[in-house]
Amino acid sequence: MEEIGKVQEKALINSKIYLNQFSKSKYNIRKNNIFYLSSVVNCIGLIKIKNFLHIKENLIKKIHIISKDIFYSAYYVNNYCHKFENKLSFSQIIVSWANKKSFKKNGIFYDRLFNLNSNYKKKKNFMVFIV
Repeated sequence: MEEIGKVQEKALINSKIYLNQFSKSKYNIRKNNIFYLSSVVNCIGLIKIKNFLHIKENLIKKIHIISKDIFYSAYYVNNYCHKFENKLSFSQIIVSWANKKSFKKNGIFYDRLFNLNSNYKKKKNFMVFIV
Protein backbone atom coordinates (compact mmCIF):
# COMPACT_ATOMS: atom_id res chain seq x y z
CA MET A 1 0.00 0.00 0.00
CA GLU A 2 1.27 3.45 -0.90
CA GLU A 3 1.90 6.14 1.67
CA ILE A 4 -0.94 8.62 2.11
CA GLY A 5 1.34 11.52 1.13
CA LYS A 6 2.21 9.88 -2.19
CA VAL A 7 -1.47 9.16 -2.89
CA GLN A 8 -2.45 12.76 -2.15
CA GLU A 9 0.40 14.09 -4.28
CA LYS A 10 -0.70 11.87 -7.16
CA ALA A 11 -4.29 13.09 -6.79
CA LEU A 12 -3.15 16.73 -6.82
CA ILE A 13 -1.05 16.20 -9.94
CA ASN A 14 -3.97 14.46 -11.68
CA SER A 15 -6.31 17.29 -10.60
CA LYS A 16 -3.97 19.91 -12.02
CA ILE A 17 -3.70 18.02 -15.33
CA TYR A 18 -7.50 17.68 -15.45
CA LEU A 19 -8.10 21.40 -14.81
CA ASN A 20 -5.39 22.49 -17.26
CA GLN A 21 -7.23 20.61 -20.03
CA PHE A 22 -9.98 23.24 -19.86
CA SER A 23 -7.85 26.36 -19.53
CA LYS A 24 -8.02 27.19 -23.25
CA SER A 25 -11.57 26.01 -23.90
CA LYS A 26 -14.92 27.75 -23.96
CA TYR A 27 -15.68 26.66 -20.37
CA ASN A 28 -15.12 29.15 -17.59
CA ILE A 29 -13.45 27.13 -14.87
CA ARG A 30 -14.34 29.64 -12.15
CA LYS A 31 -18.07 29.63 -12.92
CA ASN A 32 -18.73 25.93 -13.48
CA ASN A 33 -19.32 23.46 -10.65
CA ILE A 34 -17.86 20.59 -12.69
CA PHE A 35 -14.43 22.09 -12.05
CA TYR A 36 -14.90 22.48 -8.29
CA LEU A 37 -13.03 19.49 -6.89
CA SER A 38 -14.46 19.34 -3.38
CA SER A 39 -13.41 16.52 -1.09
CA VAL A 40 -16.04 17.15 1.59
CA VAL A 41 -19.30 17.41 -0.37
CA ASN A 42 -20.97 14.72 -2.47
CA CYS A 43 -20.64 16.37 -5.87
CA ILE A 44 -19.15 15.77 -9.30
CA GLY A 45 -15.80 17.05 -8.02
CA LEU A 46 -15.66 14.34 -5.36
CA ILE A 47 -16.37 11.71 -8.00
CA LYS A 48 -13.45 13.07 -10.05
CA ILE A 49 -11.12 12.98 -7.03
CA LYS A 50 -12.12 9.38 -6.28
CA ASN A 51 -11.52 8.60 -9.93
CA PHE A 52 -7.99 10.05 -9.67
CA LEU A 53 -7.37 7.87 -6.59
CA HIS A 54 -8.84 4.78 -8.32
CA ILE A 55 -11.54 4.41 -5.66
CA LYS A 56 -14.54 2.50 -6.98
CA GLU A 57 -17.94 4.12 -6.44
CA ASN A 58 -21.39 2.58 -6.78
CA LEU A 59 -22.89 3.43 -10.19
CA ILE A 60 -26.32 4.29 -8.72
CA LYS A 61 -24.68 6.66 -6.24
CA LYS A 62 -22.69 8.32 -9.06
CA ILE A 63 -25.85 8.81 -11.14
CA HIS A 64 -27.66 10.27 -8.12
CA ILE A 65 -24.86 12.75 -7.38
CA ILE A 66 -24.46 13.80 -11.03
CA SER A 67 -28.21 14.26 -11.58
CA LYS A 68 -28.45 16.25 -8.33
CA ASP A 69 -25.66 18.57 -9.51
CA ILE A 70 -27.26 18.97 -12.94
CA PHE A 71 -30.63 19.93 -11.47
CA TYR A 72 -28.97 22.25 -8.97
CA SER A 73 -27.04 23.97 -11.77
CA ALA A 74 -30.14 24.21 -13.96
CA TYR A 75 -31.92 26.12 -11.21
CA TYR A 76 -29.29 28.88 -11.39
CA VAL A 77 -28.80 28.91 -15.17
CA ASN A 78 -30.55 32.27 -15.77
CA ASN A 79 -29.29 34.05 -12.66
CA TYR A 80 -26.63 36.68 -12.92
CA CYS A 81 -24.91 39.17 -10.67
CA HIS A 82 -25.09 42.78 -11.65
CA LYS A 83 -22.52 45.28 -10.62
CA PHE A 84 -23.62 47.79 -8.04
CA GLU A 85 -22.82 51.12 -9.68
CA ASN A 86 -23.11 53.47 -6.70
CA LYS A 87 -20.08 53.95 -4.52
CA LEU A 88 -20.91 53.41 -0.90
CA SER A 89 -19.24 55.67 1.62
CA PHE A 90 -19.62 55.08 5.31
CA SER A 91 -17.36 55.27 8.31
CA GLN A 92 -19.21 52.88 10.61
CA ILE A 93 -20.78 49.45 10.24
CA ILE A 94 -23.46 48.63 12.76
CA VAL A 95 -23.96 44.88 13.21
CA SER A 96 -27.27 43.91 14.75
CA TRP A 97 -29.71 41.03 14.84
CA ALA A 98 -33.35 41.16 13.89
CA ASN A 99 -36.56 39.25 13.75
CA LYS A 100 -39.72 39.94 11.82
CA LYS A 101 -41.02 42.37 14.45
CA SER A 102 -37.94 44.59 14.00
CA PHE A 103 -39.10 45.63 10.53
CA LYS A 104 -41.93 48.02 9.77
CA LYS A 105 -44.41 47.33 6.98
CA ASN A 106 -42.47 49.55 4.55
CA GLY A 107 -39.26 47.52 5.17
CA ILE A 108 -37.44 49.94 7.42
CA PHE A 109 -35.43 48.22 10.15
CA TYR A 110 -35.64 49.65 13.66
CA ASP A 111 -32.89 48.81 16.16
CA ARG A 112 -33.98 49.26 19.78
CA LEU A 113 -30.47 48.94 21.21
CA PHE A 114 -28.95 51.81 19.18
CA ASN A 115 -32.28 53.65 18.88
CA LEU A 116 -31.98 54.15 15.14
CA ASN A 117 -33.56 52.91 11.97
CA SER A 118 -32.16 52.01 8.58
CA ASN A 119 -33.83 55.07 7.00
CA TYR A 120 -32.04 57.56 9.24
CA LYS A 121 -31.86 60.81 7.20
CA LYS A 122 -29.59 63.09 9.23
CA LYS A 123 -26.51 60.91 9.38
CA LYS A 124 -25.64 58.72 6.39
CA ASN A 125 -22.12 57.69 7.33
CA PHE A 126 -23.03 54.22 8.61
CA MET A 127 -24.21 50.93 7.17
CA VAL A 128 -26.48 48.55 9.05
CA PHE A 129 -25.59 44.85 8.73
CA ILE A 130 -28.41 42.64 9.99
CA VAL A 131 -27.87 39.06 11.09
